[in-house]
Amino acid sequence: MKQMVVTLRKESSDFCEAFSAACSCLLELSSMPKYNTDSCEELLDGGSVEQLPDWLLGLLICCVLPPSTSSTTPTTVQLAAVSTLVELSSMLNSVTAARSKSRRTGGPESVLVTMEPLLTADQLDVVTSQTGSVQKIAETLWTSLGIAPPSFHLRCVTLLHRLLSLAPNPRQVESVVASSLAMSTSSSSVSVYQRFAQLWHLSRDLPGTRQTLDLCLLKMVAGLRADKGAVRAHSMRWVEQCLARGDTGRLLEPLLLALLDPASARVSVLHASIRQSQPTPLPTPGNSPRMPKIFAISSTDNNVIFHMSNTDCDPSRLSPRRKVQILSNYKGSLSTLPPSVTVEQPTTHTRFPYADLSMWINPFALVSSESEFNHDPSSTPEPPQDSPVSSTTPSSTPSSTPSLASTPRNARKSAPPHTSHCIVSSLLSDIISQAVDTSCFMLDLEQLTFPSLASTLGDEDRVESSTTSIMVHPLHSHLLLYCRPVDSRAVLHTLQALQDILNVHPRMAVSSLATTSLSSPSLPRSPQLVQLLARHRQSVFGKGFSSVLPKDSTSSYRSSMLLEVMVSICLYYIRSYYPSLPGLTQEEVLGNREIQLAGVTTLTKVLSELVIIVKENGKAFSLYILDLLTRCKLQKVVLHSLLSGVHSRANTTTGESGFTEELLKFNDTEGDGVQDISANTEAFQVELLKLVLNLVMLEEVISMKKYEEGGRPKVALTHSTLMKYQAELPFCSQPMFLAAVLAALRQPHMKDLHQHWTGLVVTCLPFLGPALTQVVTAVASQVWTSLEQLPAGTEQESVPSDYVLTQLECLGQLLSFCLLDPVQSGVSNSPIPCFPSSPSHSQPSVMANLLHVFGGPTSVHKQSVTAEQLATARRSLLSTCPRLLVSLATLWSSLASSTPSWLVGSSKAVKSTILELLSPLATVHSSHFLAAVAVAWAEVGPEESSQATLVELVSSIKMFPTSTIIATLRQVVKSPPPVSGLTKGQSLDVSALQFFSSYLSSSQVGQLAESWASLRDLLRDCCSLSPPSTFLALSILHQFVMRGATSQLEKKEIKELQEMATKLVETIAGIAGSRLEAGTWLRGSRSVKTESADSCEATDTADVGTAAAHATAALTVLGSLLATLLDIIYQSEEKDKVLPLLTTVMYNLVPYLRTHTTSNLPLLRAGSGLLASLSEYQFTRRAWKKEGMELLLDPSFFMLDHETLKSWRTTTDNLMTHDNTTFKELLTRIASLGQSNISIFSSKELEQEQRALLLKRLAWVIFCSDIDQYQRQMPDITDRLSECLRTVPVSPSVQAAVFLCFRVILLRMSAVHVTFLWPLIITEMVIVFSSMEHELNMETPEFSAHVARLSQLDSSWVAATAAGPGLGLQNTTNSPTWLGLYLGVCKLLDQAAALPAELLPQFQMYRWAFVREGEVQVTADNNNQAGSGPVQQDFVPHVARISKLMESRLGRVVPPRPIVAGEPLLTMRNISSLGDLAPWFSTLSLALTRQQTRSMPSVGGINQRSPVATIERIIELDFLEEVTG
Repeated sequence: MKQMVVTLRKESSDFCEAFSAACSCLLELSSMPKYNTDSCEELLDGGSVEQLPDWLLGLLICCVLPPSTSSTTPTTVQLAAVSTLVELSSMLNSVTAARSKSRRTGGPESVLVTMEPLLTADQLDVVTSQTGSVQKIAETLWTSLGIAPPSFHLRCVTLLHRLLSLAPNPRQVESVVASSLAMSTSSSSVSVYQRFAQLWHLSRDLPGTRQTLDLCLLKMVAGLRADKGAVRAHSMRWVEQCLARGDTGRLLEPLLLALLDPASARVSVLHASIRQSQPTPLPTPGNSPRMPKIFAISSTDNNVIFHMSNTDCDPSRLSPRRKVQILSNYKGSLSTLPPSVTVEQPTTHTRFPYADLSMWINPFALVSSESEFNHDPSSTPEPPQDSPVSSTTPSSTPSSTPSLASTPRNARKSAPPHTSHCIVSSLLSDIISQAVDTSCFMLDLEQLTFPSLASTLGDEDRVESSTTSIMVHPLHSHLLLYCRPVDSRAVLHTLQALQDILNVHPRMAVSSLATTSLSSPSLPRSPQLVQLLARHRQSVFGKGFSSVLPKDSTSSYRSSMLLEVMVSICLYYIRSYYPSLPGLTQEEVLGNREIQLAGVTTLTKVLSELVIIVKENGKAFSLYILDLLTRCKLQKVVLHSLLSGVHSRANTTTGESGFTEELLKFNDTEGDGVQDISANTEAFQVELLKLVLNLVMLEEVISMKKYEEGGRPKVALTHSTLMKYQAELPFCSQPMFLAAVLAALRQPHMKDLHQHWTGLVVTCLPFLGPALTQVVTAVASQVWTSLEQLPAGTEQESVPSDYVLTQLECLGQLLSFCLLDPVQSGVSNSPIPCFPSSPSHSQPSVMANLLHVFGGPTSVHKQSVTAEQLATARRSLLSTCPRLLVSLATLWSSLASSTPSWLVGSSKAVKSTILELLSPLATVHSSHFLAAVAVAWAEVGPEESSQATLVELVSSIKMFPTSTIIATLRQVVKSPPPVSGLTKGQSLDVSALQFFSSYLSSSQVGQLAESWASLRDLLRDCCSLSPPSTFLALSILHQFVMRGATSQLEKKEIKELQEMATKLVETIAGIAGSRLEAGTWLRGSRSVKTESADSCEATDTADVGTAAAHATAALTVLGSLLATLLDIIYQSEEKDKVLPLLTTVMYNLVPYLRTHTTSNLPLLRAGSGLLASLSEYQFTRRAWKKEGMELLLDPSFFMLDHETLKSWRTTTDNLMTHDNTTFKELLTRIASLGQSNISIFSSKELEQEQRALLLKRLAWVIFCSDIDQYQRQMPDITDRLSECLRTVPVSPSVQAAVFLCFRVILLRMSAVHVTFLWPLIITEMVIVFSSMEHELNMETPEFSAHVARLSQLDSSWVAATAAGPGLGLQNTTNSPTWLGLYLGVCKLLDQAAALPAELLPQFQMYRWAFVREGEVQVTADNNNQAGSGPVQQDFVPHVARISKLMESRLGRVVPPRPIVAGEPLLTMRNISSLGDLAPWFSTLSLALTRQQTRSMPSVGGINQRSPVATIERIIELDFLEEVTG
């Protein structure tokens, strides 16, 4: 169709007034009244129109005149024409309306007075429907708005709006403006946006109702994201003008209407229940017992009913995505559902045990109704999370109708009253009995176990019941279910538009939202909004979206502000999830996750601005916002969303799940269908945490405003484990909040999110208030526990170093906030404490809000966290510091290698952060820190690696040098700070001193010398402490001296050091002497306290053992430290000064060494060690020589254990070696025995005993010496031995002692030095062996004579019976001294036979006399005896003869013992009869001795043990005597 352009003549301007007058005439003619009757109605209708009149055609032509930039005439004419046409159309419409009303209400005689417009209805219909005049007029007006002078703009806007109202299809007019806005490619696009902004603003004050240009408005909002910066700037300016001029309602109305679209109707999971219309048949193998086929869904009387068929379906054909029920809530209607769609009811659903009754209580309504999450203020408490019936309980108010449901009408029967009463009573009693709240200081997450979802069904056949209720986890009571798929793209676009508007000027936008009511004139479609809100709420309650609304359902919304509407809509979308609806696609499910994310983001933006707005406004506004949050149940929804998200992640690996668990899994699968947590949930949780932070800040500013006149009331924080929202508590004080934080931090697979959770806690620190102690203690404990478990729990996967650093920085911020004052911390510039080197993890906007809102830390501390609460948190954290140190030490030790296997990244950075964390703690709270180190030291126990790690960790803290440690340790010792973790029996000062003693070994010598003054004070304090602290003090002093610190001390300091050592040693010596009786005047002899004396003095028997243990420990400490300590701190010329101190030590030591009893053995052992260590140094000799010699000659000297004997071996060697005269004194004592005619002994027996005693000491002294040490004294030694053997009669004890000397001499002297001793040895051996042989050969008649002869030697055993057991030998063989003698000579021969020939060359010449060299020729002997004449027999050695005699006496053959080359056979210390020696005689009588000794390689051969070491140990044990008492 050809376009025609109409132009005006040049002189047309002269006719403008005339045209206007003509237009006025048209209107005047049309306004003339006329009396209408029924007869003339046909005339008024105008009849059919074939052609428009000329005046109308002319008018239409003038209406579409194109505007001119050079002249205003076309615009003037056009606007006059359009105005006339609009007025005529308006008149016609009013006349038509009046006429139709008259027809309905008027009588037959009525006369209607109307105007008769020149324009008829048919003509108007032709103009609007059959021509494009309306669209052309709109284009002309739109163009004129941009070209015409400003004076014409208001008329253009007015006419455009009137044209919109008169057009049969307003889209015709709106599309004109919208299409021009869409052309953003042209250069004039900016002017188009300007033109619409002008249209918008000019239409604000137009009288009457205005039509809204929704499409154009959305395009303007979309301009906020335009590519051109100029377009974005104009769009932003337009939005700002809208917000500033009260157009917020008009601006947001289309967006809110779109978000409240009926298609997005939802039903609460609390108000959904499943009904099976017919019983399900018994399960068959391979089929699930709960997989009926649903053929219809309906919703009546607050119940969603599923109609299911009896036919079974194959479970293998069901998609895994179809395991969640389909829901609908359209009241009275049936959803169209193809019969082929099947839905499986999850087999994990729990039967409600009372469902078979005619009346049942909805067990899933944890609140009185969905109103807990909406605007209804009525509410009832939630049940405890561990209540029975799968933790789902009825409402505590049975009168609440939403909580009651009935079975279908055809099955409704009257129940007995007592039955219903019993059910309700029993359920309520269950609630009360389970609602006992346990209180504890630290929240233990184990107590917050979520309700079990195990089925209560007992048998499979019970599945036949016709009623099955879905199971809702208590944490999931906030969930809403969509009834049909939602256009997620449209919703997302609308939410994004909302966010764009908020971002233009957030403060002004949120302020406008909070002050614009739904009844505001700026919302032309307010009733529609109110209706939609009411219907959505009705739908949530399960009453159907399209059902009739109650009369008062909309009253509560009319006074609501747009802010409340927006918050409610966002919460709706956040809570909404998809069940397995028919035709639902994966994209729609994922789109819903994006919607939830956008909803949380929008809410976060709103709340973040509300924080500032509330701060800047008065108390009334803050109370309004508080009331708004309460009505919307924002805190409760957020808490449930937060905890349920963590709970679902925690239960991903467990098998138990219910309907809501299945629902969440269904909504959380990725495109591949893997049933694992998705990135969408992680993103949702991160955004939710941001929302939580802003919510906490908003609560805080509201509280500040609310109580700005007076102090805020103290909130009684209950340490509840009940997972229930408590409206009277702030968000951070809710048990659910702390439970969510701990549950998230406890899950290793959520490592990626831990940073966000800890960042939230750190940022919320200034606002925690009464919950500060509990939250900080619990979170810090969980963080350091997780860090401690990192190296052990990461065999399969490695941990990024950034994660470790983030957690450490969080820990540092928690500690810094609670433990450091703002001045001390160095990080007080913001309420969010962090180390200077550690960047904060909070968002910049959050930081800006915090700084702006709270004005620095001073006001924060004054308002939210009081000094008392901070002090409580500080005490709590300081008391748990030992666990922190143990955890960090474990982490530190795992970083020992440069590249630990479990860590990805730099271990150096982690170590540096650990030190940064501990440095402020060690600097500000040094006493608590060192006490914590001490407790940690005790906790890790004697494990050297763990304790070494603690030392290394503390040593690495540069801000905690040795001098500071010593000063702090002194404070800890004098007044121990309160710490937890010490077990019973452990002492803080002991552990601290143990740690410090170990710490000194790694500290630098220079630091030690500089800190002597403080160390001296510490040691002085330790002198007054009880053991073992005093012992540790001496150990510390010893460590100080051994590190060489004395070399850098001045003379005065060295003197102080000597005095301190003296004081400590005297103190410890006094402790060592605590088991001694008090000495008499002038230090008389002291004795060890007996147990009876101890029990009289001590009130508790445990004290006796403690005193003995302390005395033993004191002697042990002195033995290990004293000698070296004194040797170093006293110079050569000062050694004499030591004597008084050593005298004191010996005064407390010698009595223990004189007491050889079983009870005194530990003290004897420790004291012997002390004396041995002292004897190593020559300068101590004067203090102990005399007592040492006396103790050596004590008759009970050898009554001790082997370990003590080893100590005395050292002492004896030093006693004899350091002075040449001592050994000679011993020999002189032996020689002096018996030489005087006037014997000092009362009898020969005592003289012989003294001789034997001295000989045994002589043997011991030689045994303790080195090889050939006493070679020069060998002649004297030989003379003494000979003299002892020449005494008549010879005592067997003396002979035994001589043989012991022989054995020792053969071991300690070279062969060349014992040559002249061999004749004496052989002679004595032959005598004793001959005596043995003679006694074995003794016949009965000579026995009495033999007894008479022996009675002259020893009368003590003569009275025994004539025959002893066993061999039936004479009684000499049963004497212990004789048996000892026989054993001694046999051991001497055994030793000589075992030693290699090169060590005993002389013995080889005498060997034949004792040991047989060849086999006995039995056959030859028999032949010789058979022949004539005497036969010369070979010499039979003593051993062989004695062995044969023993066998004849025993009456049996004694088998030989196995021989190990080079090892002696006799190892026993004593024998009870000669029969004990029979196996040895039998072994040596065989021809094995040559193989035993001569074939053995020389000493030190490969893989051969030296016989010398074995023999030496045997001899050493032979010295021991049995301890008595």
